[in-house]
Amino acid sequence: MIALAFCLGVLVLFSILYFFLFGHFWSPSLLVLLWWTSWFLVAVNSNIGFPKASDALFTSFYIFAVSFALGSISPFFLGLSLRVPNNNSLYAFNKYFTRIWAVFSLPVLVYFWKRSSLVLTSDSFLAGRNTLIDFEGSSHPVFGSSFIRNCIEVLMAGPLLYFSLFSFIYLLRDGRFFLFCVSCLGIYLYQSTELGRSQIYRTFLILVFTFFSLWIYKVFVISYRKVFLGLFTFFLVFCYIYHSTLVRFENNPLASWHDTKTEFLSYHSVGFILLDKALNDSNSPLQNEMGYGRASLSGFWFPVTQVIRIFDESYKPFLDQWYPYTAISHDLGVRNESGKEFLFNAYYTMLFPFFLDFRYFGICIFSLSLGYITSTCFLNWRKTYFDFWFASSALLFAFCIMNIFQPLTQRVYFFSSVLILFLILFYLKKAK
Repeated sequence: MIALAFCLGVLVLFSILYFFLFGHFWSPSLLVLLWWTSWFLVAVNSNIGFPKASDALFTSFYIFAVSFALGSISPFFLGLSLRVPNNNSLYAFNKYFTRIWAVFSLPVLVYFWKRSSLVLTSDSFLAGRNTLIDFEGSSHPVFGSSFIRNCIEVLMAGPLLYFSLFSFIYLLRDGRFFLFCVSCLGIYLYQSTELGRSQIYRTFLILVFTFFSLWIYKVFVISYRKVFLGLFTFFLVFCYIYHSTLVRFENNPLASWHDTKTEFLSYHSVGFILLDKALNDSNSPLQNEMGYGRASLSGFWFPVTQVIRIFDESYKPFLDQWYPYTAISHDLGVRNESGKEFLFNAYYTMLFPFFLDFRYFGICIFSLSLGYITSTCFLNWRKTYFDFWFASSALLFAFCIMNIFQPLTQRVYFFSSVLILFLILFYLKKAK
C-alpha cells in the first residue's frame, strides 16, 4: 500500500505541475512514468511467484521516479536552444539516405535471414533459437563471427531505428509510404534472424506514440484508410509477438493462455526482481565494482573497443566485467501450469548500470538528465513542429520504455542511431 500511495502521489503531483507549467498533459515523460510505475507495482504485488522485494529496490525505484519527474519539469526553468533543419530538407535527405541503405543492406539482411531460417528449422525451434543467441566459441552459426554480428547491429539495426522514427511521421502526416515500407521490411528481416521480439515491440510502441501525439495535437486527420492500416499493423505485430512467445515453451508449441499470460507479466516486470537480487547479492558487480560512467555508456564505447582489440586482443572493456553476471539464469519461483520453472536472466532494467556507475547518486543524476532531455525535445517540437525534435523525443521515449528490459545503454545500435541523427543535423545545417 505504501508503494502504491507513493507512486500515485508522484504521478498526480507530476501531472498537475506539468499541466500548470506547460498547459497540457500528454507527454513522453508522463507515459514513461506510467509505464515504469505500472510494471513496478506488478513486480512487487503480483501473485505469479516473485519473491518479496527488499527496501533497496523500493529506494532505487523511488529515486528514479522522483528524479525523472523533476528532470521532466526542469525545461520550464532551464530550456534548450538548438537550431534544426527544416522539414523539407530533412525529408529529402532521409529519402535519399533510405534508398542508398536499402540497395546495399536489404540484400544482406535477406541473406542472413535465409541462413537463420535453416538453423531454426534444422532442430527443434527453441533449440535453434538458443543456438543463435547463446552460440559457443567465436564462430556464429549465421553471421560467421561476433565481429560481423556486431557490425550488422551497427550498420543495420541502428539505421532501422533511425528510419522508424521518421517513417511514421511521413506516413501519418503526409501519406508517404516508402520509408515506412523499408523500415518494416528491414526490421522484420533483422529481428527474424533470432525470432526476437524487442525491436518489433519497440517499433510498435514508437508507432503508437507517434499516432497519438500527432492526432492529439491535430497534425493529421484520421481517415478510414489510416484506421485500417493501423489495425492491420497492430494485428501483424500481435501475431508475431504471440507466436514468438509460444515457441519459447519447449515441447509445448500450443502453450496455454495461462502460460502466455505469465510469460507476458514476468517479461515486463522481472527486471525489477533481478535488480533487487543483484542489490542484495554480495557477489554481484553492484557490490564489488564501480563504473564511474563506463556502465551506462558501454554501448557508446563499443566501437572504440573493437579498434583497441585490433592492437591488443587481451583488452577487456568494463562491460565484460559485469555483463556475464547478468547472463546467469535464475529461478525466481515462477511456474507454468505444468509446474515447470521459468528461468530469467539479462533483464535488469537501466537502473542496474546507473547504480553500478555511482550507486544511488547514479540513479538520481542519470534519471534527472534523461527526464530533462526527453521533455525538452518534446516541448521544442510543440513550439516548432520540426520533425527533428519529434524524432528525438520518440527515440528517447523508446529508450526509456524498453529500458525496463535490457539496458539499451549496452547496445551499440542505440548509440549509432543517435549518432546518425546528429550527423545528419550537422550536415544539413552546413548545407544551408
